[in-house]
Amino acid sequence: MPPRTSEHIELSKLGEKGERAYRPLIALNLRLAYPDRTLLDGVSLTINQGEKIGLIGLNGSGKSTLLKILSGEVSPEAGTVSGGATVGFLPQNFDPDRERTVGEVITDGVRPLINGLAEYKTMSTRLAVNPTLLDDRDFADRYSRLESFLSANNGFFIEEKAREILKGLGVHRQDEDLLQATVGNFSGGEIIRIGLARALLSGPDALLLDEPTNHLDLRSRRWLGQFLKKWPSGLLVVSHDRHFLDQVTNQTVELAAGKLSAYGGNYSFYLEQKGLEEEARQRKETRMVREVRKAGKEKERLQERLAHSARRDLSQKPEDNDRFRAHYFKERAEKSAGGRRTKADRKAGELQKQLKEVKQKNPEESRLPWKNQRLTKESSSLWPETFPAAIKAERFFRKLI
Repeated sequence: MPPRTSEHIELSKLGEKGERAYRPLIALNLRLAYPDRTLLDGVSLTINQGEKIGLIGLNGSGKSTLLKILSGEVSPEAGTVSGGATVGFLPQNFDPDRERTVGEVITDGVRPLINGLAEYKTMSTRLAVNPTLLDDRDFADRYSRLESFLSANNGFFIEEKAREILKGLGVHRQDEDLLQATVGNFSGGEIIRIGLARALLSGPDALLLDEPTNHLDLRSRRWLGQFLKKWPSGLLVVSHDRHFLDQVTNQTVELAAGKLSAYGGNYSFYLEQKGLEEEARQRKETRMVREVRKAGKEKERLQERLAHSARRDLSQKPEDNDRFRAHYFKERAEKSAGGRRTKADRKAGELQKQLKEVKQKNPEESRLPWKNQRLTKESSSLWPETFPAAIKAERFFRKLI
């Protein structure tokens, strides 16, 4: 969002009593596809006040792309993002103008507050010289609303808050004023921390963080976790740190094959529910294997009957007056056997379709080599241990059919 001038400061976010009015971030039916795969296939998501959502999925599943769409950096092929929410976004590769100061970069998201504070100070100076200005209804109303706006958004202490956040994230300068330091003098990891501080300072309705702990030490991670636990508005975070997700989030959504699946708890809750789903899926796959075996045997039996009938017909040499009768009964037998074979083929096809649907409940499993993807709950990955039963069933089915 481009900075607003002091004459156009957004005051409509205040309620009747001066409290901040939070707005939800609503995404409906988002779709984005590449020639080789579909990243988002009708994805819908709402981030309300107080909802702290962990977004998980395999690398390349589209998590970062979804955050960019929600932030407005990328446009989807279809779908909408609405709700009127303000958005704060930390991408994985935050790259600001290296010639700007830390203070300029970190306050980009609070420019209305900075301009409002400047206007408020100017009006206060005029009021100190001429108290009768309060008799001007327009002046008094503007002054009062500015004061409410700054109070509701901690605008009077914005610089102190900026320094506090930078300190908590481990960004320091001893030889110069930190806010006046040039961004180009900091390391890549420190610049990412400055970007994170920028997002936190903006106090948006929806905060979107893409791997915020990648460049943080243990102390800074703990500070960030405590800060986000008290975060009053909405949060959507992508992270490979499961302990951080457990500490911060109260909901989890999984992105796989372009679809979102929601779980009403943190990452540990997700693992538990995912395990239950996996057990149910394996039971269904086991049942499907039995059905596949049965269909295969039935088809083999029908094929053997047809082969036997053909051998029997070839071995018989009927007289001329019996040829018409033999041909008639042979056609009828073949038609009956062929109907049964068609029925068996149809049933086999239906079983194959059902097996495919079962496997698609966890489609990423079949797309990746199992020897490289076998992970456990104790690993640092965001995927619980899974089983390639669907792949085994499919191979068995192909062997029979």
